[in-house]
Amino acid sequence: MPKKKQLEIKVEPSVIRWAIQSSGWKIDEISPKIQVTTENINKWISGDKNPTLRQLEALAKKIKRPLAAFFLPSPPEERHLPEDFRMSSEKTGALSKDVLLAIRRARRFQSVSSELLANLNQSSKPTIGIFNTSDDVKRIASEERELSKISLDTQSEWKSPHKAFRAWREYIESKNIIVLQVKMPPEEVRGLSIIDEEPYVIVVSSGDNPYARIFTLLHEYAHILLKKQGICLPEEFLKNNPKYPEIEKWCDSFAGNFLIPNKEFNTDMNFISSDKLTSRDTLTTLSNRYCVSKGAILTKMRIMDKISKPEYDNKMGSYEKEEIKPVIKKEGKKESKPMKLSLDKQCVRDRGNKFISLVIENVNRQHITNNDALDYLSIKLKHWNKMLKNPTEIKK
Repeated sequence: MPKKKQLEIKVEPSVIRWAIQSSGWKIDEISPKIQVTTENINKWISGDKNPTLRQLEALAKKIKRPLAAFFLPSPPEERHLPEDFRMSSEKTGALSKDVLLAIRRARRFQSVSSELLANLNQSSKPTIGIFNTSDDVKRIASEERELSKISLDTQSEWKSPHKAFRAWREYIESKNIIVLQVKMPPEEVRGLSIIDEEPYVIVVSSGDNPYARIFTLLHEYAHILLKKQGICLPEEFLKNNPKYPEIEKWCDSFAGNFLIPNKEFNTDMNFISSDKLTSRDTLTTLSNRYCVSKGAILTKMRIMDKISKPEYDNKMGSYEKEEIKPVIKKEGKKESKPMKLSLDKQCVRDRGNKFISLVIENVNRQHITNNDALDYLSIKLKHWNKMLKNPTEIKK
């Protein structure tokens, strides 16, 4: 019995071209994934052929676009990437599929957050000062640190980089800024900030080392203080880039001075003999005290001329390799793998208390439905009910 011919769907060719190009997929990559020849996909784009509904559904699923997007009369206007986006010389200038998807998701959360805030008659403006790269970064970092009301004693008590990240994230979210953790390849992009609309959004790569995420979070916050959105690239590229911009240096300096205050660090240095500065015991002690990586401690020592450049380069090379993989401290022990979280806790980790609290309050005030909440949080009803039953768990 012959196969029943499937009905073809009329789709605007330019919409198919836009959907594929904006996803970061190449035609020869997507072809085997949706079991359609490159020749036929090119015919869709040229308008010489139409896809079947099944083919269109497969394409939508693979490039993570809603099926409804393919029935638009023309490609939608999309906002530009962060202006100071820079790519290493080995790259072609194109962002990967994962990074493009992360940016799209961040844009969606930004738009949804704006609506949720408006429903509650709350402002979407960040409660921050605006600065320039000509401003004294050490002073500003010190003032911001005082505003956080987090003392060095409190910082020293944190048992893991994850707890440190949550604390600094909560401070930044209190400024009316959405902080997300999204899957991005950290060897390509470690974080980004989006400020062309309100509320402002910071995105940190969930695949990065926990210590690196802390630094990225504060680096991107510095971008927001300068009102200069951007994409944070791997340090290896930035260090070797002759066009390494002043703004990146300022943001790096802000993060370093915020996390490791100069006054306290100088005091610590006075109690350590010069021949012990870069010993493993010293670096471990200081890393635990400030809850930052050993690499961050070495960088601070070098900036403050406590160690020479050869010493720094020698030690940094070994610790950079050591700290590539995520490490969790738990009761003085180290584990090689992070604990697996339940889906509701994953949701909190990725979307943050600020966004989830907005969703819960909008549901409680009947501005949105439970189905809307499930869509915004990408969770199932049982996990949503768990959040509603124990809202205090969000703060933990």
